[in-house]
Amino acid sequence: MSTTATLLMTAQRLLWGGTLVGCGALALRLSVTGLHRSFPFFFSYLLYRLARGLALYYLPYKTDLYFWAWSMSAPLFWLVHILVVLEIYSKVLRNYPGIASLGRWVLTGALVVAIGVSGLSLSVDFSNAGEQFKWILLITVIERGVMSSLAIFLLMITMFLVWYPVPLSRNVVVHSMVCALFFLGATTSLLVRNVTGHQVTLFVNVALGTIDLACFVMWAVLLSRAGESNVVVLRHYWRAEQQQQLMDQLDAVNATLLRASRKPQQG
Repeated sequence: MSTTATLLMTAQRLLWGGTLVGCGALALRLSVTGLHRSFPFFFSYLLYRLARGLALYYLPYKTDLYFWAWSMSAPLFWLVHILVVLEIYSKVLRNYPGIASLGRWVLTGALVVAIGVSGLSLSVDFSNAGEQFKWILLITVIERGVMSSLAIFLLMITMFLVWYPVPLSRNVVVHSMVCALFFLGATTSLLVRNVTGHQVTLFVNVALGTIDLACFVMWAVLLSRAGESNVVVLRHYWRAEQQQQLMDQLDAVNATLLRASRKPQQG
């Protein structure tokens, strides 16, 4: 094994351990501050990632047992990521029950668009004819599809917040921003690995571990109990009359959808 490979293996192992410590510390912080009740799916994600990471950390690397544990636990790993993003969506529309009443249709349409956009790029992942580990490639391609879809969906949420000056708790805004960075980093790293091949896996793992650890630090530092009551608006440069006009439009849409959703029940 070359010196570079040895250094990368060491860095990968250290970052892996660092992310596990960061994940556990963040879960503990959320529990101590009571924020686990505000972000239950995110808290569940941290617990599952910690359990999965510890199990894989102590399994012999590059063995059949490691591979099957990694691949069989992947679908649930994708699911908890999806639930984290859905949680953000529900918090953004929490004060707009009319819009939220059609949430599953809006969400379904947005996810279809997100999956469609990300799906257009998945053929690039299969362009490396020299890939030796086809099953690993398939799993990483699916994972990149999930991650890129969620990243696009988070960008859609961000666009909504940039256009409409919706007041939200500082924690929700911070959480959505860090999640967007997290998913963009994951999908970019997986794309590089899939296109280039297994020979860059160590480089990708080091890059991904660095991004994950940075996100855990940002979550731990920026999420706080005070951030639950500290209300902020993402876009600050609307004039007061423009801001009020946009909020009136949003309230009108919300009221219309709320009335529409109640009509079948009254009938």
